[in-house]
Amino acid sequence: NQYAEKNGNFNNRYDVTVLVNGFPLVHVELKRRGVALKEAFNQIDRYQRDSFWAGSGLFEYVQIFVISNGTHTKYYSNTTRISAVKEKDGRRRKVQKTSNSFEFTSYWADGNNKIIPDIVDFTKTFFVKHTILNILTKYCVFTSEDLLLVMRPYQIVATERILNRIEISTNYKKLGCTDAGGYIWHTTGSGKTLTSFKTAQIASKLPYIDKVLFVVDRKDLDYQTMKEYDRFEKGAANGNRSTKILQRQL
Repeated sequence: NQYAEKNGNFNNRYDVTVLVNGFPLVHVELKRRGVALKEAFNQIDRYQRDSFWAGSGLFEYVQIFVISNGTHTKYYSNTTRISAVKEKDGRRRKVQKTSNSFEFTSYWADGNNKIIPDIVDFTKTFFVKHTILNILTKYCVFTSEDLLLVMRPYQIVATERILNRIEISTNYKKLGCTDAGGYIWHTTGSGKTLTSFKTAQIASKLPYIDKVLFVVDRKDLDYQTMKEYDRFEKGAANGNRSTKILQRQL
């Protein structure tokens, strides 16, 4: 059954809500084939302004939005922050601050970065229980600026392959050999730092990993990377300017 609620002048009937342990963590907005995908995006935008915060505000728990017109399906994170502001007359009203834009929506893809746009194929892969739970619990980053980021498919694949290489090389005692290494190729502006941050974060929790080092070859990159890491999680990494400091940190 669709969840319906009345707020203000609108009767809202949400298309599909995915509950995880009773919380609405994924919201799906569907349009007919042939209708522009952006219409689904705009509908969610209206819900965010008019009704998601209403009642008990349960829909503010949504982490991921999925939009589809059957032919094309995309997903994106709920980066909207809503705060109450007191007016001169003593009333409180909701103010929306958002960095949401249609440009930030992503297609889902397989391990070879082949896009999976059709809603049926998307559902069979994206909504497999272990996949959607991994995306929600591992591959989202809640930044120090209170923004929620969800990783793109190629970032998730890159992270998983690095972690897999670490695990295999540890189990087969290949550490220090060429077989234990590898490289990940991301284009400019595609989120390499986020991939490295998430990989480092998960790797650091493995029982056989003591330290994760991040090496850059230029001082400007060092500053830029530390700034990004601090945005993803305040104080997540320690930079240094000399071998002596590095030695002490290790």
